Amino acid sequence: MLPRAFRFTTKLFDRLFRRSKRFRAGPCTFLLSPAKGAPRCAIVVGKKVSKKAVIRNRMRRQAYEILRTQWIPKHPTQNVICLYSPREIPENAKDFEQALHQLMTSLAPSS
Repeated sequence: MLPRAFRFTTKLFDRLFRRSKRFRAGPCTFLLSPAKGAPRCAIVVGKKVSKKAVIRNRMRRQAYEILRTQWIPKHPTQNVICLYSPREIPENAKDFEQALHQLMTSLAPSS
């Protein structure tokens, strides 16, 4: 689980949800915005993805762990919100990891 310093408040989530840049990668849509202070992360897995809360929570926990270990150290100035697409349900955490890798390569400055 992410430490409280890296989680969104409801007010901040609502504001950034409307104003963020959107990127589509694999089964996810990522919303990015500049961070003021610590980078914040949120994962949204709706009931259309799976009716079972156990499955949605497992997907959310796995995604938070990947964000904590891979996203935050490399992008300390970016907030990220991840929305899972109900059309493309990821089979396991590797699908999310690949989507995050696609996002990071698309954001990397080309040299």
